[in-house]
Amino acid sequence: GTVSVRVATSGESVEITVHDTGIGISAEHIDKVFDPFWQVEQKATRRAGGTGLGLTVTRRLARLLGGDVSVASSVGEGTTFVITIPGLAATTQASAPTVTP
Repeated sequence: GTVSVRVATSGESVEITVHDTGIGISAEHIDKVFDPFWQVEQKATRRAGGTGLGLTVTRRLARLLGGDVSVASSVGEGTTFVITIPGLAATTQASAPTVTP
């Protein structure tokens, strides 16, 4: 599979989109992905790995900054997470380096 990361500004917010083409998450489990230590069923976990804390920490940090994390997924096709942080767009644009090929 693949993982792609895109960072974009939207008004005064920064949106970080992370998309993978992994195993995906079923609709019945999608609400649980932010629960501490929650993982998909055993056989899929062995293949994908993880501790079940990354998304919990990510959502808590985003909310501390006034933002949030959303998720959309399809089994067998992959998952997309969008992290939105308000008020960072001006700072991010001003401090971003200019790269010349």
